[in-house]
Amino acid sequence: MPTSPLPAFRSTLPSLSAPSLSSSSSPSSSVHPLVRKLLFPQLDPASPIPPIFSDAHLKELNNELYLFIALALRGYINPWYAKITPRDRDFLPRVTQVLVHVLCILPSRLSTRDTIVPFLLIHLPTVLTEHWRTTRVSLSLAQLHPPLSVEVFYHRIHPHVGISIGHSADKDGDDLINPVYWTCLAEGILKILLPAGDSGSELETVILREVLGRVVLGAVGRKFVQSSFWWSIGLGLLGTNNRPSGSEENESSQHFDQSLDASSHSRPSLWQALLNGLLLVLGIVQSIFVFGRNTFQALKTLRNLMSTCPPGRNRDLMVDHGWVLGPWVECVGLLLGLNDTLVGRVLWIWIEGLARLVCVLGGDRLIPHLLSIQLSSPELPTMLVIKLRSILFSNQGYPGPPVPDLSAEEQTALQVLLERVLEEKTPSSSSECSPIHELLVPLENDRLNAHLLLSIIDCFVLGVFPELGVGANEK
Repeated sequence: MPTSPLPAFRSTLPSLSAPSLSSSSSPSSSVHPLVRKLLFPQLDPASPIPPIFSDAHLKELNNELYLFIALALRGYINPWYAKITPRDRDFLPRVTQVLVHVLCILPSRLSTRDTIVPFLLIHLPTVLTEHWRTTRVSLSLAQLHPPLSVEVFYHRIHPHVGISIGHSADKDGDDLINPVYWTCLAEGILKILLPAGDSGSELETVILREVLGRVVLGAVGRKFVQSSFWWSIGLGLLGTNNRPSGSEENESSQHFDQSLDASSHSRPSLWQALLNGLLLVLGIVQSIFVFGRNTFQALKTLRNLMSTCPPGRNRDLMVDHGWVLGPWVECVGLLLGLNDTLVGRVLWIWIEGLARLVCVLGGDRLIPHLLSIQLSSPELPTMLVIKLRSILFSNQGYPGPPVPDLSAEEQTALQVLLERVLEEKTPSSSSECSPIHELLVPLENDRLNAHLLLSIIDCFVLGVFPELGVGANEK
């Protein structure tokens, strides 16, 4: 039997039979047929789909979100619910109403609290710094006490309810992170975003909680804790090793020898030497002129950007940290081990001085402002939805089979390849401060990656939803 309609959502969401459309409604030709079939079965095929966000610039995001919702419902709800009530075509639209209501409230929640910029500039580097410090301490303790592993010491220093050291996750594709953690996280967020006292949506909320927690968040979490995932990301960002082949090296050396022979037979005269010196001086003068012109244009652009910055924006964010780049400078210094050697300390002082100069010249206001502009771009959430869809529905729009884990030899080969590429692209000074292998040690262990992932998620979620914190209801 079809379930009863949701009266609490009719005031906030468009009706399925008579949708309330704005001028920015996306045309029917740009909507995937699956969206109409599953999410809007009672809507006239000639009528446009009611948009999630009314802004005209978010039309592509609306289409991608609707397609993602349709694929999720078809892959994780429709297979078992169709066996219970094969003729019910109202349940999936009702779940869509609940989910769309959450999506409509979430952007305003993020914008009013302004948590993304502080998270990226302050909290994220702080979490990374603490993770690297704890990892190194755990490695040292594990060497002193061989019977105990690195994971045990790390978990003792930073325990987390979502991870249990006694829980075996290396067999039968089990999760490193407890699925109950994802479910509780999804349930807490839904309770905050959904209207209070809506008993009619209880079934939809429970199903949505399980889908978001155990399916979406669980699948993304399994991907992000794998060290091989980060090796692949690093190789994709840095590119492969493009060394010249042996024949190319021989040809280049022969060409160099021929040029040396030619130059030895024809020695330049005095007038040619004077001409070469004059050309060198003119080249230096031209380089100075171009550098001065580019510097002037950069300062002019910087002044225009500073004039567009709202006065006092994110100023309270720097009260406890002094300057906006401080946490990232500390994180990079610890990551590269710049305090371990004299050369590293000199390099770290130079980096810190340059960063402080940038902040004194207006970077404390300009950097958060530019970051806010980039985050407000509609292309960013659209790209994230597309990437998430490719991860969850890799099997032609259906949930793909679990990807077999790489063997230990394959993971080691990926890591060695990434280390070699990093050694070629890293300056010699930083390589002397800390070996490249030491930089990748904190990402080698999947269980430590799970700790890092949960720390980042907890920090971000508590910034957006402080009601989920311990003792928040007692205040």
